[in-house]
Amino acid sequence: MERSKKIGKKFKKNSKNTFFKVSEKYKKFLEKPLVFSYSGHREGIKCIETHPYNPNLFFSGSLDGEIRFWFLNKKNCIYSFSDNDRSIRGLTIDHKGKELISCSDDGTIKKWDISAPKKKPKIFYSKKENFNSIKAYPFSFFFATGGKELLFWDQISFQPIQRLFWGTSSISKINFNPNEPNILASLCSDRSIILFDLRLKIPIKKIFLEMTSNDLSWNFGQISEFAVANEDSNVYIFDLRNTKQVKKVYRDHVMSVNCIEQDSKGQNFISGSSDTTVRLFKNNKPKSFDIFFTKRMKKILDIRFLHDEEFFITSSDDGNLRIWTKKTKAMDEYHHKQINKKKIDQISNVENLDMPKMIKNLKKLKKILLFKKGKDTFHTKEKILPGYLKFNLKGFKN
Repeated sequence: MERSKKIGKKFKKNSKNTFFKVSEKYKKFLEKPLVFSYSGHREGIKCIETHPYNPNLFFSGSLDGEIRFWFLNKKNCIYSFSDNDRSIRGLTIDHKGKELISCSDDGTIKKWDISAPKKKPKIFYSKKENFNSIKAYPFSFFFATGGKELLFWDQISFQPIQRLFWGTSSISKINFNPNEPNILASLCSDRSIILFDLRLKIPIKKIFLEMTSNDLSWNFGQISEFAVANEDSNVYIFDLRNTKQVKKVYRDHVMSVNCIEQDSKGQNFISGSSDTTVRLFKNNKPKSFDIFFTKRMKKILDIRFLHDEEFFITSSDDGNLRIWTKKTKAMDEYHHKQINKKKIDQISNVENLDMPKMIKNLKKLKKILLFKKGKDTFHTKEKILPGYLKFNLKGFKN
């Protein structure tokens, strides 16, 4: 009996040791996705813009009004200027990649020559408007800005040529459809998504959500689909052909989703949240298959794919830019070669162990709330008489 007890104790110790050894290997592997971090900004970085033709060049704008030029090869800042009094809200580059245009909270739009950044920029100043977003037209020298109203600009004359608005709410984000650039989507402060057609000069549709949306990205693979990052910690996918219903919902984030970016094939997308994590999703699957985070990283404000789409950049509230790699293929190889099938079940829990406690607790709370919400809707449907109109269900209360 004593021998059997000793053997049992040894077996338990060995099993624990193997588990912790494997978990340490896995932790080391998790550190690999972070390639490099760029520091230099004094405050949080609000926006990032990559150059459409030069894969090594990208730009960043911070909340203290500073814009920086970065090179991936040199791993440092080439040029920086802080002419704005207030925060930079948006950056965009024209379709030929020659000029960088920025918009700020102080009502200024500035146009910079990328080949000669030391030259003084052209400035447009507006006393009435504070510009929240800016986006270049994909195939011509035009761009659009969002503020109190949506303005369509001529890049050469640097003057607004068209005004589009629906209601009195301010526009926080705009984005052109890459395949049909005459269709433009905008996010508003009244929790709505407005779709415009520049040929008609009239808004097409207005969609309302329960909470405000922070970012919008079109699907390059399917023209009619676009993804919306919402304040309720979810990502929604809509289809232009049927905007009355949400096509897909992704619920993995725990706090508000601040930014979203889709790849050129339309198969994957990445999202950054206030819960200090980046998640990589497949359009076919409802749950994320990759999570990226570090202990020091704060809430993520913007995210962009690089040209090869195996790397992406994130900007956070701590004033750092971080470059990450996708680790899905390497992860699969690592599991198949070095780990047995019995140990994979143990390692799947290691990822949850490495996550911060706050995110774990909020994830549990979110599951409980979703379950209760589903129960309530089920009970209300049971109590309603047959033939009762569906649109009256929203105003129904127990």
